[in-house]
Amino acid sequence: MAEKQKYRDITHLVAVLHPLGVNVESAQLIRSNTNLVYDCGDRILRLTPATVRDRVDVQTEIDWLTFLGREGVNVVQVLGGGEPIELAIEQEVFWGICFKKIQGAKIAADQWKTAHFEGLGDLLGQLHKIGKGYPIRSDLSYRHWDEIPEFYSFEYFPDDNRQLRRLHNEVVHELKRLPQEAANYGLIHYDVHHGNYLLTSEQKIVLFDFELVCQSWYIHDVATVLYYACNHPASKQYRSFDELFLSHFWRGYEQHNQISPYEKEKIPLFLLYRDLMVYGYLLQIWGNKELSQQEQAYQTRVESSIAARRMILDG
Repeated sequence: MAEKQKYRDITHLVAVLHPLGVNVESAQLIRSNTNLVYDCGDRILRLTPATVRDRVDVQTEIDWLTFLGREGVNVVQVLGGGEPIELAIEQEVFWGICFKKIQGAKIAADQWKTAHFEGLGDLLGQLHKIGKGYPIRSDLSYRHWDEIPEFYSFEYFPDDNRQLRRLHNEVVHELKRLPQEAANYGLIHYDVHHGNYLLTSEQKIVLFDFELVCQSWYIHDVATVLYYACNHPASKQYRSFDELFLSHFWRGYEQHNQISPYEKEKIPLFLLYRDLMVYGYLLQIWGNKELSQQEQAYQTRVESSIAARRMILDG
């Protein structure tokens, strides 16, 4: 992705975006790592590069998201009928989707408590239960976890004595040994973390950013929530945070959906897989650029986590 400045001015798209009610005059670019995301007052505009995802993939994401919202799950609302609009900026093609801005705020440190962990479990349990009733469409594409672009981030691993590609292959092989049945495997969000939901004034969690939706084990989604929860700055105040988090998370989750003890035992394996996927993604988007102190600290933390998790599994 080129420099942000290149994509700040989208006023020339007014005719195309008019049906969505987007005020391009006030559009502010707020994210540009892969997608371009604009704050447009009461709406959020997301532009996904066609080189990253095709129209069918975006349509699949939006169709599932719309279904969940219609069935009562607290998710962001899609505007404009949910059909991706093709746009061109600086000779690049994007798929545009418009969302209603969520009236809420990111969770504060003093809200990072056991009641919130249970609320996350409640939300994800509902999502999995209701998602099982989603009517699969023959004209859409429901990729599995090992078919989405992020799976291939391992291709960016360096060839060094850590042998990360071999480790990746071993982890994937172990994961694929798990049974895949309707009760434990289906469409998942795959990226639930404190940056992808907001709290309303009534303390309801509203989930957004469904771009990584894919088919996988429901425990994979749970492990992803745990992965990012452990990295929340406020988690450092708790001893044995992962145990504390899951004990309350399950209280909310298991009101709606059940996961076998055997699958719960595989959480460490899924956590290692997420580390590997995140690490490859960082290498992909940052390439050979000079990293800021914050970026370097993040990359080092992921590298240390991989080393620690693989030792636990080997042991």
